[in-house]
Amino acid sequence: MPETDDPLGSEPEPDWATKLTFSIAGEVRRHRARLGMSAQQLSDKCAELGMPIQRSVLSNLESNRRTTITIAEILVLAAALQVPPGVLIFPAGYFNYAEVTPGRSVPAQAAVGWLAGTIRFGNEDPAFYHSHPFFKVRRHDELGSASTARTRSTPVHTTTSPQMKRRILTMALWNIRVYPMSRRSNCGQLRRKLATWSERSFRSNTPVID
Repeated sequence: MPETDDPLGSEPEPDWATKLTFSIAGEVRRHRARLGMSAQQLSDKCAELGMPIQRSVLSNLESNRRTTITIAEILVLAAALQVPPGVLIFPAGYFNYAEVTPGRSVPAQAAVGWLAGTIRFGNEDPAFYHSHPFFKVRRHDELGSASTARTRSTPVHTTTSPQMKRRILTMALWNIRVYPMSRRSNCGQLRRKLATWSERSFRSNTPVID
């Protein structure tokens, strides 16, 4: 018989996807215990939320007999366990690092931020990354909050600061993009001017994971 490096026939190392499922299962077990819930109570709670997950399925998941989990199951389990979905996937606060893709580990807190869109990887093209409407909506909300806070906390001045001009310009462009009727006005120059500035702003406001 040919010689082998594993004469005892032990289990091979799980692949990345399987290890990720095992990690999620461990977090489900951790947070269920933290709430003092039984597997049946968690199953019942998932059913209340509109997606039944049988107790036997949960038992197989937590004992690592099940090697896959769906996004829908993660979302419902997170809601039932009263935690953000990101901390089930990447256990920030319990582990220092998380393997976000095969062979690539980053700080666990940063991994959760990547899921939330607050952090990007250094190898991602910033122009393409920030072209998604999500970042424009987020930037609009940030500018709106900043503008409201400024209005409440500072007196009104007759001279508009460069930062406020940018905020006004950004919100004007947002209205143009969201409400098609406003495009009937002669505002093409405004769109071009702010599109250039907005892209630079989005690139600089998102932290990068190297």
